[in-house]
Amino acid sequence: MVDLKDIIKKEGPLTCRRALLRDLPRIAAEMREEDKQEVLAFSGLSPLAGLICGFNFSDESFVVYETDTEDPLFIFGYTVIEPPDLTACIWLLGTDKIKKHSRQFLQGSGLYIDYLQTKAKLLYNFVDQRNLIHIRWLKWLGFKFIKIEENFGYEQRPFIEFARLRN
Repeated sequence: MVDLKDIIKKEGPLTCRRALLRDLPRIAAEMREEDKQEVLAFSGLSPLAGLICGFNFSDESFVVYETDTEDPLFIFGYTVIEPPDLTACIWLLGTDKIKKHSRQFLQGSGLYIDYLQTKAKLLYNFVDQRNLIHIRWLKWLGFKFIKIEENFGYEQRPFIEFARLRN
């Protein structure tokens, strides 16, 4: 079983720690264009306001950054929706710096998802159908795509519901 100490650690060029409110403006300023579009389409909020909502409503959130420069790559978190440990809504928003560390990102992703899976049997959320990189990444992590909601969120755009059940 993945423990919190397994997730919060230095991983070579990358480090993971609990997210702090002070991390949000920097991530918002450098957020991937696709992630900005997804935040706006989902909620109608700016990148910073969307991050603040995600941070405030999460049971836990984490930031992964470059160990040497402390430049943030991404932030992720979860909210347990149906306790005890039945369903959790998960999220991740990133910067373009993920590309620089794509190998480490992919290697660490499994560990992060395994940790989140200890919090709930079912992980789920919705992804903007235009966010093709996130869709490929979710498939790679073993998430299943449930259905397309044609008129979803603030902008009434197509979003895909995804989920992963703990084995």
